Amino acid sequence: MMRDQGSQHRVQQAVSHDASATWDDLDPAQVPNHDNSVVVRRLSKCGFIMVHNDVPVGGGSPRQWLRLSSSTDAQHWIPRLDVQRGVSGEEFSYPAVQEIGGQLHVSFTRKRQAIGHQVYDISYEEDIK
Repeated sequence: MMRDQGSQHRVQQAVSHDASATWDDLDPAQVPNHDNSVVVRRLSKCGFIMVHNDVPVGGGSPRQWLRLSSSTDAQHWIPRLDVQRGVSGEEFSYPAVQEIGGQLHVSFTRKRQAIGHQVYDISYEEDIK
């Protein structure tokens, strides 16, 4: 999974079947991306988590919303929660995510002035809380 610098404005995907010696492009994910950093992590017990920027419906700046989405197959993504929602011109970017025990720790650049940190409990029988 990677940022999109092209005209499609979707998270781009590639896969390797030989330990990264070669890569094959996949169709873009149906997740918006306007040349923003994206992070994906496979959870220890099931599924995947992606933290990415999203543009609000009706417009806004491309880094004003930082969203967490989940997937069971790393192909089809469901938005689960907004890590940060700002107003046009605010920026929440360069996310990182770590699973520690039953929690997800999400860190990110907050308005290019500080580091933000959010912690979410994980329930593998249910969605992220």
